[in-house]
Amino acid sequence: MICCHCGEFSDQYICKGCLACGVAQVEVFPTFSEQFHKIGNDGKRYRHKSGAGILFTDGHSILLLKRKKPSDNAGTWGIPGGGSKKGESPIATAWRETKEECGVEPQGYQIQKFHEKDGRHNFHVFIYMVRKLFECEVSKEHSEAKWIPIKNLGEYKLHPKMAEHWPVYKRAIDYKIPKKSFSEWLASKNLLDIQK
Repeated sequence: MICCHCGEFSDQYICKGCLACGVAQVEVFPTFSEQFHKIGNDGKRYRHKSGAGILFTDGHSILLLKRKKPSDNAGTWGIPGGGSKKGESPIATAWRETKEECGVEPQGYQIQKFHEKDGRHNFHVFIYMVRKLFECEVSKEHSEAKWIPIKNLGEYKLHPKMAEHWPVYKRAIDYKIPKKSFSEWLASKNLLDIQK
């Protein structure tokens, strides 16, 4: 193990502390379970065991934030969200992260919820329907926020997890948010004339 305090290597992971600088073990060597929980099926380390975010949409566009350095996957677009604090519910995490990253209280109402699991890492995505697109004041973690038309999403470099799960989110949006008004739907089914 490498001491997080002084950087020296020690093969005595059960020792009472770092042999080089004397810092206590709990401050130096993370436990196996702490490390294990941070590694997903993709072999990547995660800062938190669980997290949550909100995908905002009006049915035609979705709100995405562009990540900037030094965060992982800088330059990619994803939803507002992040890691959970101890004892925090997924929806509380999603709301807190949205306020922190967008500078506004979450808007709209929930139409769908997804739970993604990658090894020991859990992430909850809540899809929120908004009637009106709102302005976003991005935090220091992101360089910009944009309401991107769903039909143009292919032109953007999505965060790997967003890209992986987008087809499922899109199906949910298409199913839960009709693209036609009731009158348009009736007309398309040739039912409008029958009702007259």
